[in-house]
Amino acid sequence: MGANGSDSMSNDGRSKVLRKIWNACVPGKVRICAWRACMNGLPTHANLARRMVAVENVCSICGGNSESTEHVLRDSSLAKTVWFGGLGIRVDDSNHTRFISWITSVAMQSSSMVFDLCLMTLWRLWKNRNDVLWNGKQVRAKDLVLEADDPAKFEGEFGVIIRDHQGIFVAAGAGLIGPTGSAFHAELFAARQALMLAQSFCPVGARMVFEGDASNGFGCHAEAGGGLLSSRAYH
Repeated sequence: MGANGSDSMSNDGRSKVLRKIWNACVPGKVRICAWRACMNGLPTHANLARRMVAVENVCSICGGNSESTEHVLRDSSLAKTVWFGGLGIRVDDSNHTRFISWITSVAMQSSSMVFDLCLMTLWRLWKNRNDVLWNGKQVRAKDLVLEADDPAKFEGEFGVIIRDHQGIFVAAGAGLIGPTGSAFHAELFAARQALMLAQSFCPVGARMVFEGDASNGFGCHAEAGGGLLSSRAYH
């Protein structure tokens, strides 16, 4: 599959690809990374230099090219190998379009499942760049392909807030979630932690209402305590 894109892009096209990103079945951190890439908001060396930050504008991985969003996520030799090896997407050497134009072209040619893998791939490329920059650790292209295809390796975080029937704060908690396969699983874990916390602070036998922020509308009523529980899972 080829995806060269065009640098002339309507607001409608931009809106469609951003909606597709936010509706993708991938962890929230992946959607945020993709959105920032489309807005050219990732802290690449090129972007930092443009904002007058004192950095050397060279790629953290190859050390030669300017480190732009397009170079890290599409045009570098590593990125081209990962895109073709994992999804069969060829990046044309003469392609000089902006990232958002290119990813829109990819989205238009891809099913929802394939586009989800595209988002996982660009997130893994960005994470690899950060691992090289901050930890001196680089993953081989074939391992990047395998990891991008396995969302179960993602870990997450959760936050819980307990309020009484008047909305007054009672207690809060937060922590890490082990590897999960979906945002729904992460939300279930957060709900369980909320119930466990409620047992320590809420009167036994009173009605309790659970609030979550998952897009699937998950919620429940229980007789484990009194008040309102709010939980948030960051998968």
